[in-house]
Amino acid sequence: PQPQDAEAWVEKALNGNLTLASSRISMDAAAYDLGTLKTRRYPSLSLGASYNNSNAFHDLEVRDATNRWTGTVLSVGISVPIFTGGMLTSQVHQGQYQLDAARHTVELITRQTDSSARDAYLGMQSYIALVQANKQALESARLAVDATEAGVEVGTRTTIDVLNSRKSLQLAEVQYQQSRYQYITQIIALKQITGELSRVDLEQINSWLTK
Repeated sequence: PQPQDAEAWVEKALNGNLTLASSRISMDAAAYDLGTLKTRRYPSLSLGASYNNSNAFHDLEVRDATNRWTGTVLSVGISVPIFTGGMLTSQVHQGQYQLDAARHTVELITRQTDSSARDAYLGMQSYIALVQANKQALESARLAVDATEAGVEVGTRTTIDVLNSRKSLQLAEVQYQQSRYQYITQIIALKQITGELSRVDLEQINSWLTK
């Protein structure tokens, strides 16, 4: 995995983990809702304006003698909320509890993400070493089979020795493939924790599985 640094992967996870990001959004929403509830305690001010333009006839028989009136009217209103049996206070308290719960959730998921990213990175390093060790063991088992079969030809080994060596080869092959799958699973886990799992990663992993 690149970079070769556990702290760098932890930082990626804290910045890109989708579950953590969702919990942060929920916390921001709870904070916004609480702020909205608190503003209901305060008086609200409204401002209005209107414009009038009218013509009034002084005499019905004299249509061209008019009285024109124009004017702008401005209005200012203030609304003061009254105490309604403690309902608003209860809503504010509830909103505060929800915000506190959201903050605790963010803290919990942050710690879990940190730990999971660190464990996934270290686990991947362990599986890399395991894959390399099992690959060497597989190569040794193949050489052992060749050597045993050659020994049968010259009379120094028996058929039972060949069967035993082939059985060891099959076991080494199984262990090697298992370690590869474990490594792939760990890659997926690390990419998922950091929010970086993409279609390209899945296509690459799928190509490994067909080899």
